[in-house]
Amino acid sequence: MPIEVRELVIKANIDGKQSREAASSASGGGGNGANQAEIVQQCVDMVLAILRRERER
Repeated sequence: MPIEVRELVIKANIDGKQSREAASSASGGGGNGANQAEIVQQCVDMVLAILRRERER
């Protein structure tokens, strides 16, 4: 018998100092905010596409 989970919980903790350090280390020290915003937007688009597919089933 399949189990269906109808709840998705996403938590994010944002701390200005830590997120700037993570962005600097991830981008090689540049810390390009536009690039980070683009990556976040792509992730949001992917999650929304997955949710749409799940609703169609």
